[in-house]
Amino acid sequence: MKLSQLFRKNLTVIILLAVLAFLFTVAAQGMESKDFVITLLRGLSVGSITFLVASGFSLIFGLLDVLNLAHGTLFMIGAYVGWTVYVRPDTFVDLLAPFALLISGFLLGDVWKVLVSKIRLKGSIRKVLPWLGILLSGWILFSILKTYPISIWDPGNYALSPIGISYLATQGIRGQFPPPDMSSFSPFLAISGMILGSMLLAFSLSLFGSEKQIISKKLSWRNFRNFVLVVFAGLLLLFFNDSLTAFLVGLNTNWLFLVAVLAALGSGFGLGALMETTLIRPLYVRPIYQLMVTLGLSAIGIEMVRSIWGRPETV
Repeated sequence: MKLSQLFRKNLTVIILLAVLAFLFTVAAQGMESKDFVITLLRGLSVGSITFLVASGFSLIFGLLDVLNLAHGTLFMIGAYVGWTVYVRPDTFVDLLAPFALLISGFLLGDVWKVLVSKIRLKGSIRKVLPWLGILLSGWILFSILKTYPISIWDPGNYALSPIGISYLATQGIRGQFPPPDMSSFSPFLAISGMILGSMLLAFSLSLFGSEKQIISKKLSWRNFRNFVLVVFAGLLLLFFNDSLTAFLVGLNTNWLFLVAVLAALGSGFGLGALMETTLIRPLYVRPIYQLMVTLGLSAIGIEMVRSIWGRPETV
C-alpha cells in the first residue's frame, strides 16, 4: 500500500493524534513537569474508567440487548444487606419469615394461569379488576407489615444508628439490642394476612393480558409443592426466630461474614431478576426506555438506602 493511500485511509486518526499532541504541548508550556505528569496520569485514569464503563455497556448490550444503569444500585443494596447481616443478625432473621410468606403467592403461577383462563369477564370489569386486586392486596400487606415486629436501628439515635452500630462492630462489640414491640402483634393474623395478600397480588398481576390466554393444563400436587414448602419455611423461621438469632449472634465472625456475603449475593441476584422480569423484559425493543427506567430505579434505590440505613452526618 502506498504512503498516500495509507495517509488517506487513516486521515481521521492522524488528525486526532495531531490535535492531542498540540493540546499536550500547549498544556506543558504553562505547567511544571511534575504537575504535567500528575495531570496526565489523572486524565489517563479518568479515560480508563470511562472506557471500562463504555465497554461494559457495549458488552452487556451486545450480549443481552439490555442497557441497565442500575447495576451500581444493586451492588450497593447488596452491600448494605450484607452489612445488616453481619452487625445486626436479629434484623436479618426478623425479615426472613415475612419475606418467605410474601413470595409464597407468586409460587402458584401455574395455578393462577389456569384460574385466570377460566374467568370470562368482558369490558371494563376485566380492566378494573386487576387494579382493585392490587389496591386491596396493598392495603392488606401494609396493614400487616406496619405492625410486624422487626428489630432495627434508629438513625435518629446515635447509639442505635448504623454509624454507632458500625463503630461498636469495629471494636469487636456485638451488643444486645432492645427487642421489638410485640404488643400489637398477632401471629395468626400476620401469617394469614401476608399469605392472603401475596396470593391476591399474584393473582391480580396474572389478570393483565389474560384475555388472550387459553390454557388447558391440568393441575396436580406439584403445582402447589413450592408454595407449601415456602409457607412451611416461613412458619419455621417465625417460631424459631429467637433460636436462630441467638445462633447467628454467637457464630464465629468468619462464618458470619460468609453468611453476610451469601445474603448480599442473594439479595442482589433477587432484585436483579425481579427488575429484569417485571420492568426490563417488556422493553427489550425500546433501548431508550430501558435507560430511562433503570436510571429512575437507580435514583429510587439510592433514596431507599438513605431512608432505611440513614445518611452520613454532616460536620
